[in-house]
Amino acid sequence: MSEFKYNLGSEVKDKITGYSGIIRGRTQYLTGCNTYGIQSRELKDSRPHEWVWVDEDLIHLIKDKEIDLSSRPEKGGPLSKDQYPPSR
Repeated sequence: MSEFKYNLGSEVKDKITGYSGIIRGRTQYLTGCNTYGIQSRELKDSRPHEWVWVDEDLIHLIKDKEIDLSSRPEKGGPLSKDQYPPSR
C-alpha cells in the first residue's frame, strides 16, 4: 500500500474542477487508490458545504497543514461519549 501524499488540514485544489478547501479525511482502497475528503471554506445557506472526495492524482497542494491539528482531542469524534459532559 502506498502512503498518503497530502496531510490532513492541508489546503488543496482539484486540478479539474477548481474546487478548493481543506483536507478533512483520507481513504485508502485495496486497489491502491488514495482519495481525500475536501471541504470548502465557503458557506452555503450559512452552513458548511458537503465534503467532496477527490483522487490523489487530481489534487494540487496550495498550503501544507493550513489547519493546526495539535489542539484536536486525543480520542473520539463528534459522536463519542468523550466529547460530551457527563449527564446527571
